[in-house]
Amino acid sequence: MATPSFTLIDALRKTAEKLQNGASYTWGNHGICNCGNLLQVVTKLSKEEILTYAHTGLGEWTELAEEYCNVTNTPLIYC
Repeated sequence: MATPSFTLIDALRKTAEKLQNGASYTWGNHGICNCGNLLQVVTKLSKEEILTYAHTGLGEWTELAEEYCNVTNTPLIYC
């Protein structure tokens, strides 16, 4: 689970504002679902890049978010 921080609060607010202003949203699309939209704000990746990453791993966001690079120990989405 994420640790509460001002950075996280800011990212959640920006994501909510983005969605409220008409950003693309589809529940079943990893690039533009709730998590996908949040990832766009946090990582600056496009919805297409996020979708490509999501399709290279197995499972839902709960499983994908737990995958780490064994060299840098960073989340795989950054590798």
